[in-house]
Order: sequence, then structure tokens, then C-alpha cells
Amino acid sequence: MNNEFSKLLLNYDFPLSSVEISYSDSLLVKRCTNPMKFLRTWRIKDKCSNNFRILTTNVNLTGYEDSFIHDVLSTEGVCNNDGAITVTPRGEFGPYSYKWNVGDSVNSIYNRSPGTYQVTITDRFKCNAVRLFFLQNMSDVADVGGRILTKNGYHVYPDSLLFADSRNITNSCVSRPQVLQYSFNLEKELTGVYSYKFRKLSEPLLGISTKDILLIQKHILQIKKFSDTLSVFAADALGNYNVAGSDMSEIRKLILGVIPNFTKMDPWVFLRQDYLTGLNQNTLLRDILFTGANVNALPKQNIDVLALKIGDVDFSYRGPLLQNEEGETRESKPEIPFHYAIEKTEMGVNKYNFYLQDLEQIEGLQLGLKVGVDFDIVNSQIPFEFIHVDSDNNLRISWSTGYDLNVNTELPLFSIKVNSISQEANLSLIEEIESEVYLANNIDLSLRLRRLYSQNSIENEDIKLIPNPAHNQITIQTDFEMNSIVFYNNLGQVCKAKSISNHSFDISSWPDGIYTMHLVSTEGLFYSKKIIKGK
Repeated sequence: MNNEFSKLLLNYDFPLSSVEISYSDSLLVKRCTNPMKFLRTWRIKDKCSNNFRILTTNVNLTGYEDSFIHDVLSTEGVCNNDGAITVTPRGEFGPYSYKWNVGDSVNSIYNRSPGTYQVTITDRFKCNAVRLFFLQNMSDVADVGGRILTKNGYHVYPDSLLFADSRNITNSCVSRPQVLQYSFNLEKELTGVYSYKFRKLSEPLLGISTKDILLIQKHILQIKKFSDTLSVFAADALGNYNVAGSDMSEIRKLILGVIPNFTKMDPWVFLRQDYLTGLNQNTLLRDILFTGANVNALPKQNIDVLALKIGDVDFSYRGPLLQNEEGETRESKPEIPFHYAIEKTEMGVNKYNFYLQDLEQIEGLQLGLKVGVDFDIVNSQIPFEFIHVDSDNNLRISWSTGYDLNVNTELPLFSIKVNSISQEANLSLIEEIESEVYLANNIDLSLRLRRLYSQNSIENEDIKLIPNPAHNQITIQTDFEMNSIVFYNNLGQVCKAKSISNHSFDISSWPDGIYTMHLVSTEGLFYSKKIIKGK
């Protein structure tokens, strides 16, 4: 560096080999304004000596907002919680600090769901700028997406997508927006056939009950044949293109808890949109399965797919409701009490007797009962092949033959005996399966556990019903105080009766027929009485 330039920089007459130039800024105003006024102080130092010079410059910056410019890298289509945003500063007034609306204080955020994200950027002058970023749901930007419904119109969410050639796909996901349940982005936006399929291995019991087994039995016995081809596919739990007793056994094992999932088939299969055009008497399930889509429009194309629940012959699957928690999997149905009474054996242990009262003939029964202690089943009217007790002392029953089942209502349906004198059962119904009973004419009743505090004669003389038969009103006469009264029709459904007084009830709205009154005294004794409604 020549002497003239050295003198200009440092007022120094000797040549300079190397200099160090730096600067610092300080605000000339106490607030962040635009234009921004600040003093820039320069320091020029000879690196080979102690000579240095300080210069100052007044700067008016009219585009101060540009000092907050950042390079932004964000996820284009977010699947579940894999979204990310990274901001890298290009402005000159660093160092910068960051404060996101989700609590992070760094320049990059990860593992984020779709939504709006705001960051406040602060520079060295403690001035702030706010920036907004939007992470879109993959279903909004996907090249291919669609919805999956059951035959009765309920949404099903696959566990995964399986691609024949995953190199064609940049990202894929299963999500729960209003319409699209699955989506994926293409590596190369090429039209044509993309081979892929859906997989759902979870929730194998949803929509399945002993009612489905009963329908299969009636089909095989030719009591009532399937009217829907999809029922045949749903009944083929082993996937051998044949409906047989082995399929019923597979479904029953699942209901009883003997197996956790189907052994040969996935619990769900997915059919192509035009499956109806291929259905005939000899159609095989593999011929109508969904195996991919022909993408003929970009950037987005919606595809509808039918989901078939294996084992759900009557299509009772109700599925999760949109934008809500998991919905009821089966329709609500009338309730009937499933009574039990406790008695002590000669050995001093507890014995629990279970009664299915007022139903002498049924077509099937399904029950899930938590017992909680070690026990044995005794005096069962149900063959043991339809009963299973697991290692957690839970009792499950799935009973049906395809024919009518006769029940002796005078005796317990079954009894359980606790194996320890110091233990008591803590009885409750298992939520995983619906406890229900099936009657003729496609009538299903939901079982609700109720305790009987004492077993008295049905025609107990301590109770009188006046009049009986009755038409409009009935009065109950007892020698004791009553705690509760419930009336049931011959289907086990609760019938409402308007109370006229503590002992008289208006039954004029009831259809003519035979009814049952269940009464519990204040001392906990149970009584049952028949009522005849009619002129």
C-alpha cells in the first residue's frame, strides 16, 4: 500500500502492508423509527503497528425494515407433526434473537403440525420485527389424495400407505382433515399409473360382534342367505375365498380374546372405486382390491376408495366421526338388565349367579365381564366352547349356533365361584366388546349389569297389584317401604309410568300385553311381579 493511501487512511507516511477495518453502530434516537438514524463509528488499525484511526459517519437508513430480511426454508406439505421452519438472517444489524408464538427461542423450529406460526425477530438495537409463516397440511398441497369410506358411509383411516416404487414419492401421510384422509407428493409430476395400497392392522374388533357369526351360521345353514356380495367377503375371515365354519371360529376367537388379530387376513381390505362393476357370483376379493390409481390430472386428484371390515358381515361399523373423538362403533339399542345375585357356599366363598330373566328363547348372546379374581364357572347353560377366561380373570362369552337357543329363566344362565374365601369379585362389563343379546326379527338388546339383593318368589304375597289386569292405572300395596320400582316390557325394555302417588302409576300409554315389575325394598330385598295390561 503506497504512502499516499496510507496517509489518507491513518495519516501515516510509511507504507502499510495490512490494515483491519471494523465498525460499530449506535442509535441517535431512542426509539425504532423509519428512517433509522444512527452513528457508525469506524476503526482502522495497522496490523503491524499500534497506529489506528477512528472515523464517524452519520447514517439515515430509509429502508430499515430490510435489515430484518431472512432466508426462509419451510416444509411445503406437513404430514402429522413433521413440519419445520428455519430462518437465516441476511440483515446487517445482528446478532438477532428470536421468539416464536409456540415458545421456541431459536431460529429453527421442528416437529410442527400444520398451522400459522409467528416469530418476533430482535436486532442488536433491541428493535423488533414480526414475521408470519404458514405450514400447509399435506392434504392441501398433495398431488394425489382422497377419502376412504365404508359401505354405510363412515370414514376409515388407514394406518399406512404401501408403494410399489417409493422412489416416485417424496412424502406421504394419513391425516384427518374434513375430506382427505390420505395424500402423497410425487417425486416427478408425471401422469400415469401409480401402484400403491392401504394397510390397516389396528382396531380389529371394531364393528364385529357375535351377531356377525350368527348371520354366517344362518347363511351356511341356508336359513337366510347373504343378499350382499360384500357380506360374503367380510365373512371370509381366513381369506380362502370360501365361507365356512373355520371363518366363524376365527371371528369367535377374536371376540373371545383368544387371538389379538386375524391370523390369515388383515382386519381391513380396501376396494377400488368401481368395485360394483366387477361384482358377480364368481368374483374373488383379489379382483376388486384397490391397487393404485391412474393419475391423469396434476397437481391434485382426489380418489375415493371403499373400506371393507373383515368380520363385519352386517356392516355395523360406525367409525370415528369427522373432527371428533372416536365415535360409537355400533348403533345404540334398547337395554335389558343382566341380573346377578351373590350367595355364600358351604365353604364360605362367594358364588355369583347370573340371570337372563324373561327371555326364554334367544338367537345369540355376547358378554364381556371383568371379574378381577380367580374363579371357576359352574352350572352353565352355555356350552363351554362359547366361553373363554383370560389370564386377567376376564370372562367372555360368544354364544350362537344359527338356531334358536332355549334359556331356563328359573335357573342361573351361569354361575361363577370365587376360589378364595378372602376375595370378592369386582364385577363390571368390558368396554372393548358390546354385551348384548339377539332375538328373532333382528332385535338386538344391550345388556346392563344389575345386582339382585335377594331372590324371592315371583308371586310373593308381600306385594299386591290392584287391579291386575289393569287398563289405565295400577296401585302397588306392600307391607314394607319401597326404594325403587322399574317396569319392563316383554323385550326387556324399560317402560315409563307416570307416578300418581307414591304407590299408584298411570300406565294408560302402554300397549296391551304382559309386563314385569322389579321392586327393591329399602332393606335391599328384590321382588319381581307380572303385570297384565289390557281391558
